[in-house]
Amino acid sequence: MRIAVGSRFAGDPSVPGPKYFQALARFGAHGEFVAAIDPQRAARTYDALLLGGGGDMNPRLWGGGAHPLSTPSPQARDESEIALIHAFIARGKRVLGVCRGIQVLAVAMGGTLTAHLPETTDIDHENEQAGHCVTFLCDGPGSPCAPLWVNSAHHQAVRTPGRGMKVFAVAPDGTIEGIFLPNIALGVQWHPERMDSHVCDSIWRWFLEK
Repeated sequence: MRIAVGSRFAGDPSVPGPKYFQALARFGAHGEFVAAIDPQRAARTYDALLLGGGGDMNPRLWGGGAHPLSTPSPQARDESEIALIHAFIARGKRVLGVCRGIQVLAVAMGGTLTAHLPETTDIDHENEQAGHCVTFLCDGPGSPCAPLWVNSAHHQAVRTPGRGMKVFAVAPDGTIEGIFLPNIALGVQWHPERMDSHVCDSIWRWFLEK
């Protein structure tokens, strides 16, 4: 399978790293950056879309205000990834959003974000070494019955998931950690490409099974 990986833009220091590509290869898929390509062409050419981590989205896109601790990605990246999501979903091709990617997925579907989690919770969502557990609320792709300990490296999060999106995982403080659109799109706030877990393996298998 050929997987479109968005995005790579000049001036953006945070782009999906090699672990995404290694995870895809482990399950027999090949990832390619698709920043400078028409979204419709990408949706015709590739089998699925993977959106990885990076900087914060422009709050204009979700009706929020600028935050002094925000580290924005180029607006061109935001707009490109939203267009890619719509193009792939329109063709019935699967979308997986990781970390920033879950936030882009939510905004693309009309959702909103929390601009700075430290102002709303005592859990340190930015400390990847500490991590935290997530609880699964419904039968999303790869959802186990028991809570899962995950890594965590973000200061923003999904506040409302958007049209048709279901919440399937939350942190102990209620922060949304997983959303999905049945049979087509999935977003997780943690980094499954950095974890050795049967749950994360199930997420990759779901993403690549179609």
